[in-house]
Amino acid sequence: MKSSPFSDQGATVMINIAEAQRIIDQDASLSLSRRRQLRTALSALAQLHPERQPEVIMLDAVRSTALMESPSAAAALGVQASTMANHRSALRAALRHLGILAPPAGSPKVVGGPWFELLQGLPAGYEFERLRAFLSWCDAQGLAPQSVTQQTLESYVEQRQASRGGGKQTDHTRRVIGMWRRAARTIEGWPQTALDNPDPRQTSLDFNAYPAPLEAEVRQYLTAIGTPGDIFDEIPGVQREPLSKASVRTRHYGARSLLWGALQGGIPIQRLNRVHALVEPDVIKAAIRWHMGRKGLLNVPGQRRAYIDSHIATLVATVASVANYLNLPSDEAKLVKQVLAPLKLDPHRSQGLIDRHERILDALDDRSTRARLLHLPGLIMTEARRLLAGWTDRFGEHAPQPVRAAWLASVAIGIEIELHLALRLEDLKTLRLGHEIRLASASGSRERGTLYIEQTAKTRVGIQAPLQPETMRRLREYLDKFRPLLPNAQSTWLFPGENSADEPRNKVAFGTAIGDAVAQFIGLRINVHAFRCIAGALILEADRNAIDDVRALLGHSGFDTALRYYRRFSTRAAANNLGQIIAHQRRATPTPPVGVSPGRRNFETRKRRKQHKETSR
Repeated sequence: MKSSPFSDQGATVMINIAEAQRIIDQDASLSLSRRRQLRTALSALAQLHPERQPEVIMLDAVRSTALMESPSAAAALGVQASTMANHRSALRAALRHLGILAPPAGSPKVVGGPWFELLQGLPAGYEFERLRAFLSWCDAQGLAPQSVTQQTLESYVEQRQASRGGGKQTDHTRRVIGMWRRAARTIEGWPQTALDNPDPRQTSLDFNAYPAPLEAEVRQYLTAIGTPGDIFDEIPGVQREPLSKASVRTRHYGARSLLWGALQGGIPIQRLNRVHALVEPDVIKAAIRWHMGRKGLLNVPGQRRAYIDSHIATLVATVASVANYLNLPSDEAKLVKQVLAPLKLDPHRSQGLIDRHERILDALDDRSTRARLLHLPGLIMTEARRLLAGWTDRFGEHAPQPVRAAWLASVAIGIEIELHLALRLEDLKTLRLGHEIRLASASGSRERGTLYIEQTAKTRVGIQAPLQPETMRRLREYLDKFRPLLPNAQSTWLFPGENSADEPRNKVAFGTAIGDAVAQFIGLRINVHAFRCIAGALILEADRNAIDDVRALLGHSGFDTALRYYRRFSTRAAANNLGQIIAHQRRATPTPPVGVSPGRRNFETRKRRKQHKETSR
């Protein structure tokens, strides 16, 4: 079978999975085993697709390969990671055979020249493989190191997208740029060309893009809300309690989004020259209306109030914060409240768990899924030991990968701490040895540890909790065998950062690594914050009256959030009790004979009597 011609603009054919399987079956140029491999990969893709119907699922270079690249794909199909890698390779081969993907454009190995000298200066390690691939491609194109430009990177990205598809090319490009910048700082003779993301998603402008003196006033506002006020300040409405760093960053984001929404909503940029513009009614309406329009939250029939999501709620909170900071006159403050009054969070959402957390708890009702989650740190540590020592499989012997093993072990320790203490990601990543993590010798050879956080990042509530013996054993193994292999291990951070000893591990990267590990080993996609939901659910499942334990563990001053978990288990327990009562009453009462029901029998008797009276007349 002659495959469809491929053009630079993408695939010229659009076929579904069932048709693709028929084409492959009828292709005599493929061996029987190769046809079987390609068909199996297409069948696996159909199982991962929400439609699950090969006749309606259209093959796509990006979406089809992205489904197979998902960290949860192997667990969803019930196969090993190596088998999943074979499925991904076979799917790409099938897409290339059908003309949906371009032929692979591999770059030959660099054996000499200026690129070879630069490659020799790169540290050995798995994390630099993406940069090595980019440099090999540049060498194959005949480009000198000093000739690399932003256009070179964009051409490389287009080539990879055309030949590999999938949803990971943006992440690949981001890592290439990060490694390029790191090499430019640390390797002598490295080109100093600045590379940036070729497809940045512009969601707002920096404050310096607006007319003066907006930037200075916004910076002053952000500094003020994060600084304690004077306890003798008698100005009403002025915030004396400072916001946390995380909340200040949220207000920073909210101010930028409000200004951008107002600009897109038709407000002239000349009007956005003071921080007071953020509390002007027409600016508020234009900004929030534009953001709600993007999310499809406008024009809901039959609703007098606009139920909003967390993003719009952030904008509303930012407006209220700016109004409080400016200490507006009573008439202006009243007008701002009137504008914001229709914007309310969905009451059903505020009273119960969000759908994502409900799905997670429903999945954990399965005993095998719950067991895999509870034993996940041990499973990941076993994999880290294998990478540290090297391994042998059917492909031969593999050299140890110490740095990769250390990163994986850090993920295991992060999940272990989350399972027991349910910290927010900001608090988890900033744990320090000797500060928040305190280790001490106990009787005999046993070691005990305590987690002590003076003030959490969000609620500024203190936490002091002992570390369990099993947690201590895994933590000690991580500190002795794995953490010294990480970059900047001389710092006090429990999870040191990659680029600087002054900063802990990147928050986004750490959260993504934990989520990917859970998806890969369990098949359940969760984020770090979901561990707080899981902790509250486990406590109340064991004892429905332990609502104060949930409040204390999650670090809340009130019971509002804890009541969300309580309502879920209280409702389920009440329904279960009612079911048991009904079952008990059914067992205690005799089963009535099959026949006409008493009500129907009485009705028919009355009907016959009525007919008899009418006849007798």
